[in-house]
Amino acid sequence: MSEPTPERSRVIAIFEGFREEIDLYVDRRERIIKISREITLLSKRTIFALHRLLVDNSSEAARAVSLMKAEAHLAAVSEQFAIIHGELEGGKLYWRFAKSVSGGIQEYIEALSLAYYLQYVPLTVENYVLGVSDLTGELMRLVITSIGTQGTTLKQVQDVGSFVRACSADFDVMTPYVRELRDKQKTTHQSLQKIESAAYGLSVRGAEYARFIDLRSSGNNYGREHEDEE
Repeated sequence: MSEPTPERSRVIAIFEGFREEIDLYVDRRERIIKISREITLLSKRTIFALHRLLVDNSSEAARAVSLMKAEAHLAAVSEQFAIIHGELEGGKLYWRFAKSVSGGIQEYIEALSLAYYLQYVPLTVENYVLGVSDLTGELMRLVITSIGTQGTTLKQVQDVGSFVRACSADFDVMTPYVRELRDKQKTTHQSLQKIESAAYGLSVRGAEYARFIDLRSSGNNYGREHEDEE
């Protein structure tokens, strides 16, 4: 059998690199899915323990036991999130594995919200709406920061913009009924404008880059054609 040519060896090396990268991706994804399932399970156990606080009227001691179990489960969830944080390299790989971890995050938020509601103060509609209104500002800051540091895509910016736009439209209807919301809506509108400006800028830069590539390609073709003529 003849020795492979240098070109064939180079191609084989490239595909071996692809295989190694895919294997690493699959292994990481399986680990993340396993951790996310553990977070989901612990979050459900937290919810069950919290529900016992509502139905168990036998004694304060029994309620204290249920509360301790819930707190222990939430502490265990925090440990699992620390592991996922490492797997996602501090969040840099979140969008690549978002689907794998999303279920666990949603279940955890449900459990944590219920725990807060039962332990501290009732969550009124007004407080919820005002809190989400403040969230739109944080999302705007996240978009602006991530564009310069994490290579955020245009679609990701547009997705955040769609969410903030929906919040703004829904909250406009509520302003007569929720005190302080009218002032917060002014801030939400400003945040939406900044997100839309960021999306526009990202889109323009992308279009200019594509045009530059086209012009460069056309120039190369033009040069080759004249070389052929000579």
